[in-house]
Amino acid sequence: MSKLIYILFLIKTATNFLLRSWRSTSVLSFMIFSAVGTMVFLSALATGTNDAMIRNSVGLFSGHISGFNLNDKMSETSFQHKDVASILKRQVINGIISKNTNIHRVQLTGINPEEEKTNTGLWKKTVSGKYLVKNSKGLYIGANCAKFLNAGIGDKVKFTDLSGKSEHYYTINGIFKTGLTAFDDNKIFCDSGNLAFQTQLLNVAVFLKEGADIPEIINSFKNSSANENFLAWYEMMPDLKQLIEMNDISMGILTTIVFTILSIGVSCAFMIFVLKNLHEYGVMKSMGLSSSETVFLIFTEVFIMIFFAAAVGVLFGLLVVQIISGNGIDISSVTSHNKYFIISGIIYPRLTFSDLILPPVMSFVFCILAAAWPAYTVSTSKISKVMKTI
Repeated sequence: MSKLIYILFLIKTATNFLLRSWRSTSVLSFMIFSAVGTMVFLSALATGTNDAMIRNSVGLFSGHISGFNLNDKMSETSFQHKDVASILKRQVINGIISKNTNIHRVQLTGINPEEEKTNTGLWKKTVSGKYLVKNSKGLYIGANCAKFLNAGIGDKVKFTDLSGKSEHYYTINGIFKTGLTAFDDNKIFCDSGNLAFQTQLLNVAVFLKEGADIPEIINSFKNSSANENFLAWYEMMPDLKQLIEMNDISMGILTTIVFTILSIGVSCAFMIFVLKNLHEYGVMKSMGLSSSETVFLIFTEVFIMIFFAAAVGVLFGLLVVQIISGNGIDISSVTSHNKYFIISGIIYPRLTFSDLILPPVMSFVFCILAAAWPAYTVSTSKISKVMKTI
């Protein structure tokens, strides 16, 4: 009990030291506060950037999960899951499209235009003509494909399946340009009721709610349908997955650099604070304060300062994120040719638990390490030498 009372006495003494030297400690506190608040916001911004790249990539057409060559008789219950937001079914036929002597190999996809427009952003990439409507007889083709055919809005083109046994004439109603070469070259669309012929196989695009467990959902689909042709977005776009991992690594390096510099500043500034009050530490040592207790006193002062400064920094960063996340940050002017911002250039900062916890934890670790130099200086100072400074 007496030891606990003594520890509380040392904590009170450390607090009094900080309060009496509030001008010095306020500078240190501001350094910690600004570093933590800034890193909380930057972490949320990095997470929001990753979210935006995923949202743009899956929202154009593919969805979070893509299923290929599935039986069109599959029951709706095969895709039921609490985290599934919507499912788009598409019939796909590979064939040849031609106009006069110009021919090009393409993939014709029969879609439900209304459902596609609600859940995907492809319609926003229309550069000429109009997007498909329900029961329309027209064709919606990529800009590169139209260029290969030397065709424009209102022109008639012929689609022939790869066997050459079935052909169908379409009128071009709309032309899109995504900037994705393979997509603009080979993808053409029509209403599912106006396919050249019906197929027993279909593709699906599954859109999920935020935070959904993708591997678990894919396993449930496979168990229900006995079909292995399901791929998550990160399997279809490994370059995007790698880019997000690189962003996370870069953010980790930046955080380490920031708090390393902060710790050096805190160490130097706190050393000045300790030297300024060195005679008081000397008096306490002359009254019986041991070296270990002196070290405890120094670390307690640093801990108290970090605790309150970091807590305010976290609250400040959280407030800034809440204010900005409402409208987001529009970077469309610098992403016009970036395929990962193909639909929208708006970033909505989002805080995860690690984004919120990591900056204050790192500030605590680095600053406590920074206190080792001042603590060592005081604990090893001889009482006789210190007393001469009084």
